[in-house]
Amino acid sequence: MNRRYAYRDYEILVSAQPAGSAPGWRPEICVIAPDDHWQFVPTHDSLVANDPQYCLEIGRRCAESAIQSMDVQRELAQYEGLWH
Repeated sequence: MNRRYAYRDYEILVSAQPAGSAPGWRPEICVIAPDDHWQFVPTHDSLVANDPQYCLEIGRRCAESAIQSMDVQRELAQYEGLWH
């Protein structure tokens, strides 16, 4: 099962794969930058979901977090909270 999402200027590809030795599904995540550079987003082996749809949702959220980490300057420019 695969899904493609758009987030900011990036594309996210998430695939729900059988977890192998554990029951359930694991997300495989790829992020594609606006310049067509792509990279896989690593996930911990313990990240397993019972439902493939939920697995895709978890993968999407992990990818969005990874994109935010890659684009630190944009995150800092949008931050409106208190600086410690």
